[in-house]
Amino acid sequence: MPRKKYSADFKAKIAIEALQKRKRDVMKTERDGSETRGLKKISNFFKGNNCLGLNHYNHTMKRPNIVLLIAEELGYNFLGYAGNRESETPFLDKLTGKSVTFCNHFTVQGKCVPSRAALYSGRYPHNGGHRTLGIELQKGEISLAKLLKEHGYFNIMAIKNHTIDKAVFHEQIDEFWLDGSNGRKPVNIKDYNGDTTSHERVSGNKYADNYLFGKINMQEKDTCDYIATERACEFIRNHKMSQPFFMNLNFHYTHPPYEIMEPYYSHFMSKDLTLFPNFPGNNKPEFIYKMHDLYGFSRLDPNDRKEMLACYYGMLNFLDNRVREIYETLEHTGQLENTIFIFTSDHGDLVGQHGIPEKWDTIFSDNIMKIPLIIHYPQIFSPRKINALTENIDVLPLLLELIGIDRPYGIQGKNLMPVMRGETNKHKDYVFAEGGHEKDLLEIKIEPNQDRLHIVGYLKKAEMREIMPDALRKAKMIRTEKYKLVYRIKDKNEFYDLVNDPLEQENCYDKVEFADLITRMEKLLLDHLIESEENLPFDPSPIS
Repeated sequence: MPRKKYSADFKAKIAIEALQKRKRDVMKTERDGSETRGLKKISNFFKGNNCLGLNHYNHTMKRPNIVLLIAEELGYNFLGYAGNRESETPFLDKLTGKSVTFCNHFTVQGKCVPSRAALYSGRYPHNGGHRTLGIELQKGEISLAKLLKEHGYFNIMAIKNHTIDKAVFHEQIDEFWLDGSNGRKPVNIKDYNGDTTSHERVSGNKYADNYLFGKINMQEKDTCDYIATERACEFIRNHKMSQPFFMNLNFHYTHPPYEIMEPYYSHFMSKDLTLFPNFPGNNKPEFIYKMHDLYGFSRLDPNDRKEMLACYYGMLNFLDNRVREIYETLEHTGQLENTIFIFTSDHGDLVGQHGIPEKWDTIFSDNIMKIPLIIHYPQIFSPRKINALTENIDVLPLLLELIGIDRPYGIQGKNLMPVMRGETNKHKDYVFAEGGHEKDLLEIKIEPNQDRLHIVGYLKKAEMREIMPDALRKAKMIRTEKYKLVYRIKDKNEFYDLVNDPLEQENCYDKVEFADLITRMEKLLLDHLIESEENLPFDPSPIS
């Protein structure tokens, strides 16, 4: 029988997989020694393998493109594939059948800039001081874009930044698509007139105070997300460069205001939608009740609250279409096979849970902290659903291994490779998150950002900061598969039995039957904070 012949690409793929396994084995055997010695041994191992190994892959095979699509303020529980029968995400649902889908993935910070900084750096936000909208990744910090740029990638970011400080932004990003494409500019909120939204946008109006704009009188093709998607597809179709590209689209949807155009609006308003309880819950921290009253959320009747959800689901359905268009363009141009395609979000949104719209830095509800993550790269990974607990800082070490870039010292994320390849069904025993500011920062008088004045709900957030600043004092969360603990500098701590109370309506921190478990979780939180303290700069010769 003639011997079967295999293509060079197939042989390279098998060799890469073998070397990746060897790399993990080396790491495992080195765990009783120093991390530095283990990394040095791995580096030397790869340097010595010149036949169809990782170095061959790096230098003679084109590294894969990376398309990173980040929705704004999208919670996992609102997705169709997550079991939500009122949502409509047909493409994302279909994509999960071809991809690795994470079902218990969490952000480590419930605010956009700190979350994105964590994703790009693989580090917890308290290292680097990432706790506000104004502190993006600084010069000298680990950055996905910087690492890719240094290794030959052409880097694109679209719609918004919220990740890299402007002082180093153009050192890391080759093209920034902010103003549309083909001579078309998007209609932004500051362009809205009195006829653009179905509800008034003035302070004191029950809709405006709760970010509810309702039906918008514009076409989807005029939104920034649509125009950026057009430009992304055009770039992919015309891509002729030999160098790989990294494309990060930071979509605006599903961030409030809660708004959507036709036909999405009427479609979701015609459905029966399940509303969250119009009440913060029992034994909650005092600031949550204060926020509920300050927004005047109880002024919204059931149809208003339905409209809020309908707009959110409409934005998500709109977004599903944009993700599909980018994926299909990669597929039709023959570039999908060599592209790591990722869909995720920075954090979620309450959408009326606890009788509160939008989000708050120190509210750690799963609606905010639990986010989607889908990774499509079939030449390495078979489709599977991952139920293990994972954090968004875990994505960077995975990407670096996939494209053959050495892992910088200081990354705190745990590589997702073993769980994605089915070698284990465990990843982490718990996930961690943080939020809030220090007292000195809260004593600074700030004026509302002029662009944000177009969204009246932000005025309520600013008012809350002034009248109850302790609501923004630092807090930490630790969450296992069954329980969640929130520890606060000020106001009540929280503890939730997630099996029996998935909506987190009953704070059980004061219940005697949970006292021992709470003590153990507080110790676990303390251990984590000590272990995850700043580990940079690296000292190659530590002397006792």
